[in-house]
Amino acid sequence: MCFTSTSGAIWRTVARAVCAMAILFSGAVSIARATDVAAPKLNGTYWKLVEMDGAAAHFGQGSREAHIQFGERNRISGSGGCNRLLGGYRMDGVHLTFGNLGGTMMECDKGMNEERHMVQSLAKVRGWRIEGPQLVMLAESGAVILRFQSGEPSL
Repeated sequence: MCFTSTSGAIWRTVARAVCAMAILFSGAVSIARATDVAAPKLNGTYWKLVEMDGAAAHFGQGSREAHIQFGERNRISGSGGCNRLLGGYRMDGVHLTFGNLGGTMMECDKGMNEERHMVQSLAKVRGWRIEGPQLVMLAESGAVILRFQSGEPSL
């Protein structure tokens, strides 16, 4: 069959319309998937520590739950498993740093080394991302150094 310049223009128009519909349809599917499970917000979420340097976080029986919460005015609060933690943070897109970290100075029977490790790791954080229900904190190299799970405080 021979196509004239007019029929070629019609086919190009049909092809463009099909492509446009495919793009719109794939966008609608992506939006539906993204809203099926909403990622937690950084601020106001209770973030329980679950991993440090690739190993599961264990603070010993009887310890408080190690966690952090991001609040207003670039402030964080939480617990290292024994002591209350307070401090500031600075965020610029995917870059995150903590500063002026401090807290109470109680001595606990269990979990002091882990708490110290957590605070030292927070000081090394340079980036972050949210992966589903988890907050991942990254070193300058991009390595995962801390992983937190969103949730509610344990009683």
